[in-house]
Amino acid sequence: MISKVKKLTQLHDKHLTRPDFDENSSEEKEIESTTKDITSMLNTCHMSVQQISSETNQSQTNDKRLANNVLQATASALQDLTVKFRKCQSNYLH
Repeated sequence: MISKVKKLTQLHDKHLTRPDFDENSSEEKEIESTTKDITSMLNTCHMSVQQISSETNQSQTNDKRLANNVLQATASALQDLTVKFRKCQSNYLH
C-alpha cells in the first residue's frame, strides 16, 4: 500500500506539471484506478482491524494483551497510511 501511495503521488505530480492542459485520459484513468485500489485496501484493512478487535475481546488475558499490542501497532500504521493518502489527495485537489 505504501508503494501505491508513492505511485499516486508521482502520478499526481506528473499530471499537475505537464506543460499543456490537454486531457490525458490514460493518465487520469491510472490516477483513478490507483486511488480506487488504495481506497479498497484501506477499507479492507480497517474492517480487518475491527474484526481482530472484536475477536480480541473474547480472548484469554495473556493472549488479549498480546493481541491488543499488535492491534494498536497495526491500527497506528494504518492511520499513518490513511493520513498520507488523504494528504496526497488533498494536495492534488488544491
